[in-house]
Amino acid sequence: MLSLGKEVAVDKLDIRKNSVYLPQSQVYGDVEEVFKDFKTALADTVQGNLEILKELPPLKSLSIEEIRQYLEKDIKSHLEKDSIFEKSVEIARYVKDISKYLASYFGEIFKYHDNIRASIDRSIFNGCRMFFNSDLPFSFLSVVGDSLLAEKDYMDVYDRRIHREYVGLLANRNNEKKFKRLCDAHNQWINPLTKKFDDIQRTRVKLMWYVDFSNSMSVDELFKVKPLKSSSLDKDAFESIIVSLKDQTIDAKKIVESGLRPSLIPCELDSGVGTILKVGELLGSQEG
Repeated sequence: MLSLGKEVAVDKLDIRKNSVYLPQSQVYGDVEEVFKDFKTALADTVQGNLEILKELPPLKSLSIEEIRQYLEKDIKSHLEKDSIFEKSVEIARYVKDISKYLASYFGEIFKYHDNIRASIDRSIFNGCRMFFNSDLPFSFLSVVGDSLLAEKDYMDVYDRRIHREYVGLLANRNNEKKFKRLCDAHNQWINPLTKKFDDIQRTRVKLMWYVDFSNSMSVDELFKVKPLKSSSLDKDAFESIIVSLKDQTIDAKKIVESGLRPSLIPCELDSGVGTILKVGELLGSQEG
């Protein structure tokens, strides 16, 4: 998920994996290959974003093709300047030969996850800003916030687990059979969670895009702060996305919570974001 700065009301989606697999294949290191990796990841991510447009309910004011042409250039330009995206490509290269780049991978992954957590806080703020500039029901803010907080909890569980895995990988880095078995075990537990949170990201972005795009009269208004009217939405389509995101989040949280330990400190929010959510909860209770 990508924050677009103070001028932007909605997050664009980076469909990179929430966590990095540990495959066993050859890594390459020359500059041309690094550049090729980045360009490939860039193209795949832009295409992944554009695929979501096909899932949007019909819009009243803009054509999907008009939006697609705008987003194709805009998302690519943003990703090229995004340090989090660049770091995700770098870390993905480390794990192509994790035994060789073990120290580099674990040296970067925790800092990378801290940046992702900060990005999630910005996404929560953007969702809050959309809500307070609208007449949308509180269910919008609630489901967006819950899905993002679930991702933060997931990052905590992931970090806690790979702290333990690092010891095993380090001890067995010269034992190919045991090392591969540890990597396979990592992939076995991370695969289902990665898929679930990829789906959550897609559904959340679809929801935020549908609201924003339906309230934009031209592509120049996309992702800008503006009044958002629920009357511009198809109520049934809007509620369907809300329900889908809520169900996906509940399902993922059950798996995440099974990995939590009593000693694990719950995710901390930026104080400003936390205050906004508290105000939103009060409004939601009055709405009910």
